[in-house]
Amino acid sequence: MKKVSTIISFIAVWGILWLWSSAAMAQTGELKTGKIAGKIVDASDGEPLIGCNIVLVGTKYGAASDLNGNFFVSNIPEGTYSVLFSYISYNKKTIHPVTVTTGLTYNLQISLEPEGIMGESIVVEAKADRAAKSALLVQQKKAVVVSDAIGSEQISKTPDKSAGDALKRVTGLTVVGNKYVYVRGLGERYSNAQLNGIEIPSPEPEKKIIPMDIFPSGSIQNITVVKTYNPDMAGDFSGGLVKINTKEFPESLFMTTSVSTGINNASFSKIPRYKGSGTDFLGFDDGTRQRPNIPKFNGSTPDNLKAQYNSRFQNIWMPANSQVSNNSGFSFSVGNSLGEDSNIGFLGSLTYSSDFNSRNEREYFPIADGVPAYDYKTAKGNYGVLWGALLDLNVKINTNNKIGLKTVYNIQSDDEASTTSGYKNGSSGGDVRFTRLRYQQRKLFSSQLLGEHQINNFFKSKIDWHLAFSQADRNEPDTRQTSYVLNETLNRYDAFGSSNNSRFFSDLTDKEINTGVDWSIPFEVIKNSKIKLGSLVRIKDRNFSAHRYAYSNFADAVRGEQPEDLFSSDNIINGLVDFEDNTQANDTYTANENTIAGYVMGDFPVDKRWRLIGGVRYENAQTELHSIDPASGAENKSLSPKYTNRDFFPALNVVYALSERMNLRLGYSKTISRPQFRELAPFRYDDYRRSTYGNPFLKSSHIQNYDLRWEFFPNSGELVAASFFYKSFENPIERFLLPNPGSQAGDPVPVNGGNASNIGIELDLRASLIHVSDALKDFSITANMSLIRSRLTQKNAIEVYTLGSNDPTLFSPDFVANKKRPMQGQSPYVVNIGLNYVNAVSLTDVNLSYNVFGERIAEISTKLNDAQGNKIYDDVYEQPFHQLDLTVGQKITKNLKLKANWKNMLNQTVQFKMSKFVTNEYKPGMSFSTSVTYDF
Repeated sequence: MKKVSTIISFIAVWGILWLWSSAAMAQTGELKTGKIAGKIVDASDGEPLIGCNIVLVGTKYGAASDLNGNFFVSNIPEGTYSVLFSYISYNKKTIHPVTVTTGLTYNLQISLEPEGIMGESIVVEAKADRAAKSALLVQQKKAVVVSDAIGSEQISKTPDKSAGDALKRVTGLTVVGNKYVYVRGLGERYSNAQLNGIEIPSPEPEKKIIPMDIFPSGSIQNITVVKTYNPDMAGDFSGGLVKINTKEFPESLFMTTSVSTGINNASFSKIPRYKGSGTDFLGFDDGTRQRPNIPKFNGSTPDNLKAQYNSRFQNIWMPANSQVSNNSGFSFSVGNSLGEDSNIGFLGSLTYSSDFNSRNEREYFPIADGVPAYDYKTAKGNYGVLWGALLDLNVKINTNNKIGLKTVYNIQSDDEASTTSGYKNGSSGGDVRFTRLRYQQRKLFSSQLLGEHQINNFFKSKIDWHLAFSQADRNEPDTRQTSYVLNETLNRYDAFGSSNNSRFFSDLTDKEINTGVDWSIPFEVIKNSKIKLGSLVRIKDRNFSAHRYAYSNFADAVRGEQPEDLFSSDNIINGLVDFEDNTQANDTYTANENTIAGYVMGDFPVDKRWRLIGGVRYENAQTELHSIDPASGAENKSLSPKYTNRDFFPALNVVYALSERMNLRLGYSKTISRPQFRELAPFRYDDYRRSTYGNPFLKSSHIQNYDLRWEFFPNSGELVAASFFYKSFENPIERFLLPNPGSQAGDPVPVNGGNASNIGIELDLRASLIHVSDALKDFSITANMSLIRSRLTQKNAIEVYTLGSNDPTLFSPDFVANKKRPMQGQSPYVVNIGLNYVNAVSLTDVNLSYNVFGERIAEISTKLNDAQGNKIYDDVYEQPFHQLDLTVGQKITKNLKLKANWKNMLNQTVQFKMSKFVTNEYKPGMSFSTSVTYDF
């Protein structure tokens, strides 16, 4: 009922927004008026001008710019005007002609020169609004840190469905599994993510950064990746900060709707599926898979009670090949600015997509030359759903005060069915068959109240504040696994194992309160300088629980039955199968991280060329994890780590303007990378190959960062840049495969590696091809490349958690396969190339984009030699993958646009290798989609 009421609430909200917008549209048409809007900045440094006067010459119409330099003049009768811009100590500027049309907004981007640069006011012809890509480059040019960005304009010209897709096209980035960002080759744990300037929790227990595929691309205004540290950022920083900004309310009324359909290798074919719940197409389970409310039970529980408990679970175990349809999606956006001065604005958007996917996968792991620990072939089918809802409300109280509320709600689900067959080594091995049914749901809710206030009577200072609540949920209800081995005597498959025929349930909830204040004060001693102070309080809480149920001790009479018959309550009550609660003592934990921070920094343009930005941040971060036995509720204090980190994080960035269009940047900072909740938790996650553990004995990593960047902005929308960076790490955290008697391939465990370094260069080019030939004026190119070398040396003993022990187990550094190696996840090169064609006459746009990354360590192995002393185990490397995408867009009318996407045209095999052995490979498949977009 709660979910139904939520859906009804969403429908009600959208209905109100539609009626409100329709009424506004009708009203606008009746009055035959339009608007003029835009932004005013200082031509010398790009800073917004607050309180600038805007007057339509010879009329009563006018306005003043707000905190961000934005202005709105509304209810202007149709006609042609001259618009005068004036500001104290700046030269006046007049724009002519400006033609106002009923129901439309004329956009202006204005820069005023300080007095003394030009001796008189000027008149210029009105020009069209700059493209989003150009605006992002201007922002990048004026930024105090090294950054790269991609905007909605660029995203719209690609087949990208989510932020994960889009980020692959940013310089120096790779995206693993279409979800997790690796900045400059560093693993996702070294990156942070912000939504509208505020950090948010992740619904993935294994990962620090939120999976980027949870953000639909249709709700994104731009994504900026900050690569150098500044004291107004969290100290837990090294690789980069991914800043996702959702779309803001428009300057005038708009409505946009889009529908899409697509096909891939799974469409209209038969893939592994099973009967789930009636609401799977909405991205959530209706309760069908929910764990029944039954008490803890064990081997001494009577069989009749066990059978009763078992009957309350869904008795579906085996995937069946079922024909699926095409992929589909839709989006709807509506927004407007209301009031005489457009002082109230709103934007609402809703996006939905559903996709079927399938793949055939091979998994192999050696224990000797030609002898595998396992050799499996897997057929997987997946049904994915992604919802995204955004509501943005803003109120401009007056020129100097603005308050906004941004709310985001995303739902993502993956429904997977797989069948695995092959060979497994060991006493219970042979020809085996595994099946797995797994449903995962992730939810993210974030509501952010933000304020901006210009206080002219108090040092002309500016205060920005925020108060945010976020909640991330991950639910894995009733993951079902079966394990069978071939009985050659009876020529049938028999069930085997105690933990591999099982049900697994888990629930994770992360809640976070984040509040902070930033205060900027002009420093009059040096012109255009400012001092910035700020504070932040971040309270993060996690609750995690898991439950396991296992079937074992199969009687010979029933061992060969299919799972639906074998795991029946009749077999349990007759003592032919044992059913027990296999929940472990470490399967529940709670955790909290409380951070109090303060910083001071200054931004000093020493002269027209030199700009110094520096300061220091202090953080007091307290982390506690409580490992709780779900049966008794008792805490295992030996496995409940507590950390208190009190650290200062200095940073210095220097910008030297070689010319008006060319910058040289230098940066230094000291930062930290703290262990994450899941890395600390002594929790075990099982699949048919192995188990994954946490490690409560981890230490924080300390990092020093050095950056140098040269950048040149030849023309609007163009960039040429080269960057050099160096990073040193003390105790980096990486994931090792450690030996386990039950897993010859080893189990992944996070550990502190030795000391490490990371050095590299980045090259970036964005340019029009008109420089080559006038015939190519409609073509442009974007290209970037990163060349990176990292080196880790394992010198210290390795402290790990082993199941059943309350103390760390120590391993010699000689235990790893390679004591000197690249850092985990590090690609030696990353290349992105995009060729763009935009024809303003035919209204056609075409984008061809290419991406490739170099081989990178996926898994770090421990040392194992055969009887002759030859090394068997080595680190597992993901091999280079080449991706080519094509997008063609065509405007049919002013309001109607068609778009076609062909994704992964090369369909190369994804491959992982250990020395000469291929340990995992599959083809991700191609996809083709079309969409129709209509702007009302």
